[in-house]
Amino acid sequence: MPTVPIHKEFRLLSSTPNLTWQKKTPPASGAHVNIWWLYLTMQRASKLGLTLGGSGQETVRATAEAALSVCAWDGHGYSVTPAYSRLKDYVKPFLSGTLGAGLALLQMDHAGYPWMAHWEDCGGQTTSAHPDFVFFRAATATTPAAVCLAESKGSRATTTDLDVQKDWERQVWSNRHQVLTLPGGGNVAPTEGTLVSSELPGPAGKKRFRSTLVHGVFPSGLPAVTPATASSPGGGVGPNAAGGNQPLDQHAPEMDWRGIQRASLRHTCRLLDMPLTESILASRFWDGFSLNLLFTQPRPSARRVVLELRDRRALLGWDDQSEPDVVYAGPPQVVVQPDGSWWGATIYCRASVLREVLRGRVVDVVDTTERRVRSWGEGGQQMIRLEAADGVGLMVRKMFGAPGS
Repeated sequence: MPTVPIHKEFRLLSSTPNLTWQKKTPPASGAHVNIWWLYLTMQRASKLGLTLGGSGQETVRATAEAALSVCAWDGHGYSVTPAYSRLKDYVKPFLSGTLGAGLALLQMDHAGYPWMAHWEDCGGQTTSAHPDFVFFRAATATTPAAVCLAESKGSRATTTDLDVQKDWERQVWSNRHQVLTLPGGGNVAPTEGTLVSSELPGPAGKKRFRSTLVHGVFPSGLPAVTPATASSPGGGVGPNAAGGNQPLDQHAPEMDWRGIQRASLRHTCRLLDMPLTESILASRFWDGFSLNLLFTQPRPSARRVVLELRDRRALLGWDDQSEPDVVYAGPPQVVVQPDGSWWGATIYCRASVLREVLRGRVVDVVDTTERRVRSWGEGGQQMIRLEAADGVGLMVRKMFGAPGS
């Protein structure tokens, strides 16, 4: 599987009197990028569905497909195709930014942050420079819990050290005191920040996509409102994790994992075209419910939520023989790959994850050491399924030709 390597890495060394940086030797590898992972993360990184409704959702899908159409890949990595140079000037930065955002999600996942929410879904201000995302990591036996502000960049131009450091200062560092408001009314304070800037070279030369990381831990003393529950070393989060719910540091504040997971699944519900379910996740006053009890409520609005969940219910397996999983699936998509092949695609969320979060419980993540991906079948029957640690995934099926042909 092609890799998008970490080209350069900068760590915040000191914040007084000025920000000073330490250039570190980057890790030997970066994120392993299956093209379908990139297709999924580019859609997850978008916010158009929030502001433009159904037309925004279609634009999200079409933009991800268009970004893929100007990508070429081989065993050495990714580059853009000659078609990119023929795009209008105002289209190029849009597709570059979309690719950069998708790559940022993959690099952050590779770095061990399984939960991601949009800055706006955490009550972040949007009137001045701000980050794109907020990532969350539970505590383990060796690492503290983290609330990481994250900014993504994607550009054909070569990334300079000064540019990425200034971007980090302007969009991440400037928001370090922003206390984030989570669904349900809980609050959480940022503990660190990362900028992932990806260069997108090609087609001439031998360069491939590569990322620069700029990371800094914020100084202590920030207001930490609701506290962080440690996970077991196996990767679970919250009180349901194996090993109990004892914080790594008994004096450390905890994080509101229920609110974090609700915020993280809001954009997923938008991708699945489940606006009523998203409104439940976003509500300040919702503290969990029984789906059966909700369905018996006389209020029409309550019944509509359950009907929406039932309409999106589907069964997906990992091959032709495995026991299928219950998922909530989004509208069907059709994707044309650069090689001209047609694929049917479906974004989904594991029902066990979404149901538990709706009930006000904290769910465990799957083992993040290796994301789940499986392919089976041949020719026109080829199937690929992949699933991230938070239960959000993609199922694709190769088609013989254009739908209806």
